[in-house]
Amino acid sequence: MITFACIFFILSWPKRAEEKQQISKSGIDIVIALDTSYSMEANDLTPNRLASAKRALQQFITSRTSDRIWLVLFAWKPFPSVPLTFDYAIFDEIVERITTMTINQQYQHLQWTAIGDALLSSITVLEKENKPQQSERERIIVLFTDGEANVWVDPKVVAQLAAEKKIKIYSVGIWSLAWWVINTPSAFGVKQQRVNWVDENTLRIISETTDGIYARAVDDTSLREIIEQIAQLTRTEAEMETYQLLHDARRPF
Repeated sequence: MITFACIFFILSWPKRAEEKQQISKSGIDIVIALDTSYSMEANDLTPNRLASAKRALQQFITSRTSDRIWLVLFAWKPFPSVPLTFDYAIFDEIVERITTMTINQQYQHLQWTAIGDALLSSITVLEKENKPQQSERERIIVLFTDGEANVWVDPKVVAQLAAEKKIKIYSVGIWSLAWWVINTPSAFGVKQQRVNWVDENTLRIISETTDGIYARAVDDTSLREIIEQIAQLTRTEAEMETYQLLHDARRPF
């Protein structure tokens, strides 16, 4: 009877079911272009503009789930730092270590603000990583700066290129005062340098050209609110797919 029972179970081909869930990472490709020029040390935000921008950036990263992130630092020229990645922990750690000395600005001409080149570098990264099977992924650039484009490529021209490639640019201008004085290193020690205001007109044109938004942060609270707004506008839900695995259960019989 036991033998016949085993034969019966074998012929019925018993299976053991196992359910699994798979997250389809069909989110957004995001490049963060962060200004690290000396003017970001102005302390109209607490403790300074760069530190406040870093906190806001880390806040933005915690809101992501299925997005790939890239970081471009810039002053007189852009330097891609972190490749497009889902590893938010290492991204957060690298952001924490950024200072205005991450890019060597000991010479005065290195202290310029190449916003256009930073945007162009960001577009290049997004285009390079845009594989045919990922063509449906939305692509955006989030620009943090407190200055004006005063060297190299005109950012308004770059914005037109971004619009053609359907890349949105969200610009965040960090500035609360018309003028501010910061201490910068020089060949003769430390000197005081007057910081100019952010070029809001250019940043607004850049964002409007690409169907993005521009906002100015005058303090830490407004910067957090701006980042929350951008996070909401760029939020995507991760697609959850549930499937069932069937394992052959005849062997014991």
